[in-house]
Amino acid sequence: MGLAEESCRGQHQLLFRGLQWQADAHRRGAGAPLAMAPRDPQLQGSGVAREGADALRLGVPTDPVASELLPLRQLLQAADLVEGNTGLRLLNLSTAAAVACLQGHPRTFAAAVHWWHLVEDTSGLGRLSDSWRVQPSLGNRRDRQALLEAAQQGLITCITVNHRAIDQQQQLLPVEERPAGLAGYDHVFPLLWKELVEDRSFPVETLWWLLCWGAQHFLGHDPEILEPGSSRWLLFSPNDPWILPCHGSGRGGANRPWPGRTVPGRVVASGLVSGRWLAKP
Repeated sequence: MGLAEESCRGQHQLLFRGLQWQADAHRRGAGAPLAMAPRDPQLQGSGVAREGADALRLGVPTDPVASELLPLRQLLQAADLVEGNTGLRLLNLSTAAAVACLQGHPRTFAAAVHWWHLVEDTSGLGRLSDSWRVQPSLGNRRDRQALLEAAQQGLITCITVNHRAIDQQQQLLPVEERPAGLAGYDHVFPLLWKELVEDRSFPVETLWWLLCWGAQHFLGHDPEILEPGSSRWLLFSPNDPWILPCHGSGRGGANRPWPGRTVPGRVVASGLVSGRWLAKP
């Protein structure tokens, strides 16, 4: 099934041995993905936003770039020391420094980005905003631009959703005490469509690769094939407006992004649900 871990906790010997075991398994044709997020929780400390002018303006504890860059270099160095395919996947990159590190590395690795890091950054948020307490910490405008360029160039190979809902009581906690995460499956495709396809002229095929086939490759699955009788399809209407749910309206978590904002585009039907046609929120 593979293994995923959202941080690197400094177990260098265990990490190296795990990569060796994975390479041995791949040589036998039995390997599985090993997805590791280059994040050091000790270096991050209590930081909730990437260090920089925006974090100072917001008055929140800062998360240094080193909390991602140092474990990323450690992962790459360990993989380089192992002969063969380790199945290593780099989970949820979030900084321009990490993108530059991968661009300068002689080997290529499948890499993912959290979807919210492509849509929003700390420059567009205020101290009372509800939508930026995520893991890894949200970066600044330069970080988001670097991640978008990496996704367009193919350096980032898939987009993750990492849906993590919290309730209304948890959402009322101070930002530093609130659980990290973002809810809202139905937000992902419309907001990415607007940001990538409409605003930045990404080919539709690129967005679909990042969300579908690239993600399946990241997980070690065979790509989906649309064929007669298949239920694995959806119908997206780019110009159909709807209002993002406010806190307390329906289910899905109190930490959904941009509550009350009207956005164009939504999934109107899918073969994966009974009745196929989806009601507008």
